[in-house]
Amino acid sequence: GGGGINPDIHFTDSLSLTKTTLDLVYNPERTLFNYSELIKSDFVNMTFDATIKACDSSLNLKDFYAWLSNSQDEEVLLEDLTKDWSYIKNRIIAEIINKNFGRADYYKVLIMEDKTVQESLKYFDQAKTLLN
Repeated sequence: GGGGINPDIHFTDSLSLTKTTLDLVYNPERTLFNYSELIKSDFVNMTFDATIKACDSSLNLKDFYAWLSNSQDEEVLLEDLTKDWSYIKNRIIAEIINKNFGRADYYKVLIMEDKTVQESLKYFDQAKTLLN
């Protein structure tokens, strides 16, 4: 055998992003970063939790799409953005958090929506029993 730990836990991440979203996230011109630069002043002098809450309630697809349509040469599919809005919004919030609180909190925001990380956290107590 391979000497692994039994039982293995298998998880299939159902995240399936559109090409439009992948192009935005990994754009060398840093589209999501640039949008967060534009709106970051709306989220200053707040605690981490207050910033998350304010971002969550005020960021909306309509404003982002309008900005994107005016700043991009290529047409962006609203249908794709709508499908992936939760993911895109989380990335924008993470960028704002990065500016106000630093890189560690940036990653904290990203993993809050990462289904693989969230699923793995469910098994920490079970893993502790292997130590006893």
